[in-house]
Amino acid sequence: MQRAFITLLLMVFLACGPARAEDRNPGREFGLAGASVGANLLYTPPKLLTALIGLPVGALTGVFTGLDLRSMYAVWVPTVTGTYFVTPAHLEGTRPIEFFGSHYPTTLGCEANPNMACTHDAGSTKALQPAP
Repeated sequence: MQRAFITLLLMVFLACGPARAEDRNPGREFGLAGASVGANLLYTPPKLLTALIGLPVGALTGVFTGLDLRSMYAVWVPTVTGTYFVTPAHLEGTRPIEFFGSHYPTTLGCEANPNMACTHDAGSTKALQPAP
């Protein structure tokens, strides 16, 4: 068991170096694929556990805040979204690994309250104003 773990760890370290497009070869691809399988054995269970805990916690947050969608999304987005499986692209560094997600919908307030004038400027920190 310890020998398999050390072999897997060595594969991850050898496969994680950055590579240019012309440096690709079948051996490297095989190493990245094997390393991603090994990384998923360690990464995916905690990510799934985080999501399974975040779903009911977000629902309870909604219940205790009067079904406030923003507070539910404040729990759900970090815990449920993000990267679930590590791919060779993640190990090469061409795609980021996000354990806690950060993709918030920009139109959340508009559907929840049609009487609000919504601006979809991601850089805006101003509070929403009632529609005239």
